[in-house]
Amino acid sequence: MGNVAEDAPPMFIVAASNDRLSLQRHSIDLFNKWNSTKHSMELHLYAEGGHGFAFGYNT
Repeated sequence: MGNVAEDAPPMFIVAASNDRLSLQRHSIDLFNKWNSTKHSMELHLYAEGGHGFAFGYNT
């Protein structure tokens, strides 16, 4: 992961702990990096939801 630009916009991330791609770990790393530079950041990590929270599927 590269450096966070000084003029980086606020970031919002949502992820699920049961994402089969294990993106929750990357989301936490990105949150920590953004937060360490004092940029506006929000992270929502849910226990369930899978990858994409089933967007695009008819349920």
